[in-house]
Amino acid sequence: MDVAPNIQMLLVLVHLYFISNVLSADISEDLFICKRKEGGDGHSHGNHKAAGRLEHRMDNVERALLKFQQSVTSENGHVRSVPRGCSEIARTGMLLQPGVFEVSPDGRCPFYVFCDVDGWTVIQRRTHGNVSFERSWEEYVSGFGNLTGDFWLGLEKVHRLTSGGSRLMITMNKSDSNTGYLWGSYEAVEVHSVMKQYALNVDPWGYVGNVPELLSYHNGMKFTTHDRDLDKMIVENCSQKYGRSGWWFNACFRLGNLNGRFGVREAGGMSYWDNQDVYISGSEMKVKPSKGEC
Repeated sequence: MDVAPNIQMLLVLVHLYFISNVLSADISEDLFICKRKEGGDGHSHGNHKAAGRLEHRMDNVERALLKFQQSVTSENGHVRSVPRGCSEIARTGMLLQPGVFEVSPDGRCPFYVFCDVDGWTVIQRRTHGNVSFERSWEEYVSGFGNLTGDFWLGLEKVHRLTSGGSRLMITMNKSDSNTGYLWGSYEAVEVHSVMKQYALNVDPWGYVGNVPELLSYHNGMKFTTHDRDLDKMIVENCSQKYGRSGWWFNACFRLGNLNGRFGVREAGGMSYWDNQDVYISGSEMKVKPSKGEC
């Protein structure tokens, strides 16, 4: 449905509302003042002052209406759409610094995300350890934390951002090192809908990074939390075994336990598996549309 005519009608109605209220209120007030003036000169002077005040108020109304119109319409007069993601905002030149923006990847209900200056949309960040990631299935679906601090964006939002395939960048800080950081970049990942329990698809082709390619071990796995066991372990729940965190556990993980317990250097702590546990002190995951986008 084309909602542009509705917006135009709304503008007209708002315009008429402002004019009718301003005119009725201000003219009545100013005429009352004018009638109290004595003599022709006083009456004329009062009219001029009233007209000046009314003109000033009308100018303010016109400016407010113009600002409103510009906020909801594009240059061609159509309804201004919410950006699909951070990469679209970056292409318009509006992403001058990292920050929180409103997006809608599929034209449905918009939501807020954190964008970096290169147009990546952050879906997970752990740097301070002040947000617990020992959460239920429902919390991992909806998301938690603070977009400007530590947070998990939410499986439903990540599904909408990655539907049809997306790039994924993972960065990690090693617990026993203060120099540099670990990273890995994938060209094609997708998180499916709730109908498939937010299963993860990963294509390892084109992977680059300074850690071994490990995420494909989790390809096809459904998301598991401590209260919903969808991993491949027959007896145990990987989430309950490793910090009650949520992840696309297989049996159980290679990359990773990025949602494990912060600052813990033992089973259940933030880590990945490379022939041994490699503990990390921080992580960030972010997505971006595939390079083949229009």
